[in-house]
Amino acid sequence: MNKLPTEVIVDILAILDIKELLACRSSSPRYHLNSIVLQYHILLAASGMCDGPPSEVSTAERMAALQTYNTAWRELTWSSYDTIDIPEYNDPQFSNGVIVTISNYGKSLTVHRLPSKLRRVEACEWTLTFDFGIAEFIMDASQDLLALIPFDNVEADVFLILTLSNGQPHPLAMPRNSNKRRKQSSALAIELYDSDYKWSRIRFTHGQMNIHGDYIGTVVLEDLKIWNWKTGHQEWRLRLPAPNLSRQWFFLDNSYIVYDEDNREDPQSLCLRVCRFRCAFDTDPGTECVLEIRDLWRTPKLLYQSRVVSRATSPNGNDACGREALFYPSAEDSLLIIELCEDRRGSNPNISYLHVPTRTLLSAYLSLTPKKEAIEDPEGPRNFVVDWKEWGLIVMKIYAVDVQFSKKGLSYGQRRIMWKYGTQDFRGLAHKAETEGRRVSVCDLHAGRIDQAIRCGAMQGQQSQRVFSSPEIPLPWDLQEGVPVALNFAMCGDALIIAKRWGQGNSRFHAFTF
Repeated sequence: MNKLPTEVIVDILAILDIKELLACRSSSPRYHLNSIVLQYHILLAASGMCDGPPSEVSTAERMAALQTYNTAWRELTWSSYDTIDIPEYNDPQFSNGVIVTISNYGKSLTVHRLPSKLRRVEACEWTLTFDFGIAEFIMDASQDLLALIPFDNVEADVFLILTLSNGQPHPLAMPRNSNKRRKQSSALAIELYDSDYKWSRIRFTHGQMNIHGDYIGTVVLEDLKIWNWKTGHQEWRLRLPAPNLSRQWFFLDNSYIVYDEDNREDPQSLCLRVCRFRCAFDTDPGTECVLEIRDLWRTPKLLYQSRVVSRATSPNGNDACGREALFYPSAEDSLLIIELCEDRRGSNPNISYLHVPTRTLLSAYLSLTPKKEAIEDPEGPRNFVVDWKEWGLIVMKIYAVDVQFSKKGLSYGQRRIMWKYGTQDFRGLAHKAETEGRRVSVCDLHAGRIDQAIRCGAMQGQQSQRVFSSPEIPLPWDLQEGVPVALNFAMCGDALIIAKRWGQGNSRFHAFTF
């Protein structure tokens, strides 16, 4: 190998996938250190991004742009600010810098693509109009994928697999003949219900929908079903212990899912199960429960999911090339992390979990100072929200400091802390009180990836000696005294979104883009 020209070796390494490239890094470190091409490929994966199409822009320029992009996110040096008004009682979807809402009385989807100066992405807005009503939809902008459930004169019983860009049949999905007379008749239609349920003609009997790679799934009546959206083949079906459309479930990767169920021993708590589902290339029965976590807080919400590809030592001691992680609140002061670790060959996955005190993860807060006494339930919920991005963690915390309230005729002050559930769930109220706006201050929890945070001990509850920077974003509005307002946060591709909801479901998104 040493006899080959360096350029040839670099070209060979550059065509490897990220797992293989990282595995080769230990055996041939000098090529990685001296090649900007290989460094660029690794940084792309560590940043959760992929390379753009060939152009006149050199690798060195792309590397510099990517480093600038990561620095901008770490220091919150946003380049533009936009506002998007959301129709009342609308539940938007977020994916990879794209926001989609239902419009035109349920027969259209309005798509907002947020700009990114650093990635040279221009803002764009378009509308997809259909000749039927839309019951539910889910999308994945990275795959130009839109899966929607139509609602017309027949029961809402299929997923239509379309493109997000123009609403036409997705080219990667195998078309089928459809007996539904509509423009999208040539699109792949995935049947939600089995023949046993056709007679019931029950609408809206599906629960949470999720997409991960080639797979799409939802809760249908008593079953959790997963299909391959490219073929329409049903990959897995799990009969749930009891029908519960509010049940949460998520893909951990292309082979595992996580779902919650009631803890029969303690009605006030839940348990989480990690199961392997059948893949098209796998002959495993697919119903194996590989992990069960009991006695969780009653209302856990998934905070975020992402993949870390850089090599690291996981909390359970495995030397892993890649990890998938899910985050749940498990108590008032701790965070549950469910982690799937793979070895260098991508086999022998190991699933583990750990509890982390939230004080070690706090990296952002919004300060709200009430001016009057009127706040209900002074004890208040104490939940938290974490947003995961490939370079690290952001934790949003909402404070109401020195709240004065009366209880049984006694007036006294208390430091009231209130957390907001769920980074992608804008249906809950974060804070409902008479407040005065302050500013958002974001600290960076270790300017690196989660594997580095684990190695330095911050994720394991140890005291971190690192100095945090604290860039600030002034709130783009003044909260009016006496007007209840809900503030929520989300990460959406290249944007940090602060949502303000007031009145009868009216919302406005304030997007800081990078």
